[in-house]
This record gives sequence, C-alpha cells and structure tokens, in this order.
Amino acid sequence: MLTPYERAKAYAAKVPGAVSGQGGHSTTYDLARVLVNDFALHRAEAMTILSEWNHTCTPPWSERELEHKLNQAESKPHSTPRGAKLETSHQTISPS
Repeated sequence: MLTPYERAKAYAAKVPGAVSGQGGHSTTYDLARVLVNDFALHRAEAMTILSEWNHTCTPPWSERELEHKLNQAESKPHSTPRGAKLETSHQTISPS
C-alpha cells in the first residue's frame, strides 16, 4: 500500500506541466490544491512534489511563485473534503 506522499507523487507525475499562456496558473494552482487538500500533505511534502513537477513546466515557476500557489491552496475553500483522495472510494491516482 502506498503512503499518501507516494500516491500524491504518482498523481503529480501524471499531470502535464503548466505552460505559460495556456492556463499555466490554473494547472499549477489545481495541483497545489490537490496536494494540500485532497492528499492532505504537509506543506513541505507538497512543496517537494510541486518542485519536482515544476521541471516539466514551460517556463518553470520560481520557488516564490510555488510558495504563493501553496498559500492560495491552503487558504481558499475547497469543494472536496481534506483527504478526499485518501478515502477508499478515491483509490485512483489519475488526475480527474
């Protein structure tokens, strides 16, 4: 059984990198939200995964910009409960 961190990392690996001018902000914010809310990761874990995924972005985000995305993801209300992707009914690791 994979840990929440391992599941989140596998999920992020399937998310296409953000592209400037093609919804890159939304793609990055959505991934940050899924990491901190749906997978209920601690900020440091989410940042590690987000930083690794950032290498697939064109152009890559700065660390400050990634921190901002995490701040937004942690402070805004979410339509899914915290840990939603950890429940048995959400065992898939594909982005949906």
